[in-house]
Amino acid sequence: MLHLIVFVMLVIAALLIIFDSIRTIDNGNISILTLVSNALLLLVIKEVIWTVLRFFRKEKFSLSPFIYVGVISGIREILFLSIQKTVEKGNELNITLEMLINAFVVFLLVGAYYIFKKARISAGEDS
Repeated sequence: MLHLIVFVMLVIAALLIIFDSIRTIDNGNISILTLVSNALLLLVIKEVIWTVLRFFRKEKFSLSPFIYVGVISGIREILFLSIQKTVEKGNELNITLEMLINAFVVFLLVGAYYIFKKARISAGEDS
């Protein structure tokens, strides 16, 4: 029952994000950063929805969607930090360090995904 509630809440959140993006475009207050951010957030929500749907279908648990979410979230944060760095002056060192840490985490997650895929292919579970 809890998974069904989470599923419905995620679908509602995705629809609200899409509606808000369309409303922003219609008002002429289009912000490329907002659209990219919303698109990446929708990708994160999509991955979580697919994970919940897999649970409903009693399919095998997969680590891949969580790695995707981590990579997308890291890239989203790097985009925001790079915009923040160009807007705010004086706090550049902290922002640069945060960007480097996020880039390192994204790199680690991509490496983990590569190892995970290789292991699955070696075990004959993935093609």
